[in-house]
Amino acid sequence: MLIGAAASACFLGVIFSLAENAVPSEKLMPQIRVIYSLIFVLVIIPPLTRAELPDIFTFRDGEDYGYYGELAERLADERINSGICDALRELLEEKGIYPVKISVSVNNSADGSISITEAEILLESGDVRAARGIAASALGIPEGNVHVSAEGEVKNGR
Repeated sequence: MLIGAAASACFLGVIFSLAENAVPSEKLMPQIRVIYSLIFVLVIIPPLTRAELPDIFTFRDGEDYGYYGELAERLADERINSGICDALRELLEEKGIYPVKISVSVNNSADGSISITEAEILLESGDVRAARGIAASALGIPEGNVHVSAEGEVKNGR
């Protein structure tokens, strides 16, 4: 009974913290927190009173979590992708290369492993070749999977 309550609380805590970062405006945070509190109470109270949980809140190993599991995975993917892009941006800027936009393709496996398959970088200024080498080395992917262009090339159609 306590294990079910603790597992539900942990799972919801992770989902709520990821979802809070996805909220576009601070104005909505008080309303979002009220909703989170209600959901939290609905999930934690039944195991403590030995009542049955609705099917959507029943968590077992290997069970498909449906929409909620997909939402958690999508939020985790976005968070991981954002972190990788931010770290790569900092690394490039340390080398005097200033990216306007960075995008990476990340695959998260069911076993928890993460693999990066390719990256796209749009530069404001800096050496395209050097940026490609730095990004490939930092991400652990071949240089051919790193696509770098300068803003002038994109605007001029080159």
